[in-house]
Amino acid sequence: MDARRPRFTAALEYAYSGAAAGTGRRIGSMLWSDPPDDPSEELRKAEAMLRRAGIVLAVASVLLLLLLGWSG
Repeated sequence: MDARRPRFTAALEYAYSGAAAGTGRRIGSMLWSDPPDDPSEELRKAEAMLRRAGIVLAVASVLLLLLLGWSG
């Protein structure tokens, strides 16, 4: 460990929130009350729909440009 680096204590960890140090149960550095990182089912469906719409729009624009190029 580098001797020049300051050592942070648990009191500094929650200084930004005003909460007392040591609140909440911990697993490593994660609070038990942390929400899961998984997106909701509705969000996953919306992302899949937007992904498909983007592919359809890209293919349609290429086809339109090809048709306009050959007809002109």
